[in-house]
Amino acid sequence: MIKQQAFKFALKLNEQQKANMLLFAGACRFVYNKGLALLKESYESGQKHMHYNQLAPLLVEWKSDPALSWLKQAPSQSLQQSLRDLDKAFSNFFYGNAEHPRFKKKGQHDAFRFPSQRVKVDQEKQLVLLPKLGWVKYRKSRDITGDIKNVSISGKLGKWYISFNTQTDIEEPVHPAISKIGVYVDAKKNITLSDGTQYIPPQSLITLPKQIQRLTNCLRKKNRYSNNWLKSKHRINRLSSRLNQVKVDYLHKASTAISKNHA
Repeated sequence: MIKQQAFKFALKLNEQQKANMLLFAGACRFVYNKGLALLKESYESGQKHMHYNQLAPLLVEWKSDPALSWLKQAPSQSLQQSLRDLDKAFSNFFYGNAEHPRFKKKGQHDAFRFPSQRVKVDQEKQLVLLPKLGWVKYRKSRDITGDIKNVSISGKLGKWYISFNTQTDIEEPVHPAISKIGVYVDAKKNITLSDGTQYIPPQSLITLPKQIQRLTNCLRKKNRYSNNWLKSKHRINRLSSRLNQVKVDYLHKASTAISKNHA
């Protein structure tokens, strides 16, 4: 069977590399939105839906436009991947597997992708070679296993992450456990198993929401977009990101323990 797995790491970037990341993400977002606007216009005018093969040649025209020459600074493969993502989004919509594609907004889910052929990884030195970025350092927490199929870059709150999506051909696994278990999760995210085992969430899952709520209440009293407002907003975003990381870590560890010990 084919095992698909993603390995996600934080990137160590200098200021120029961060600026390039924002530029690349913005270019991919622009191409995606421009393609989406074109498809909506063609649909409303009764024209036949265009797929990736019809959209890809337009990318060359857009980059030739003097007003859009800045698109040339972004890796062409990443721009092409944006149109592929748009084509896949419409396919999922037509088959009833997703809602109609929406326009992407700046600062929300900034991301772009590279095909595996354009990326090189040196795991020993914790370096990855990315098109138009050069060698970039990443925080290695585990070895990357399997064949790398594509590489995704994502940014959130000024931090950037790299995800290696891999495939490995393995034998069909046989779970050693034969026991069955009931799982109950209450409103406070306490997990209780039918055999009495409990997984208690970390204290920060209780304290962080209170801090965020208190800062949010204070934010309403500040002048919008003032320096104090921006500082408070940034702190709320950082705490929200931290809360999400703690929550995901707790749930992943609990679900892994349950799945390993019970069929």
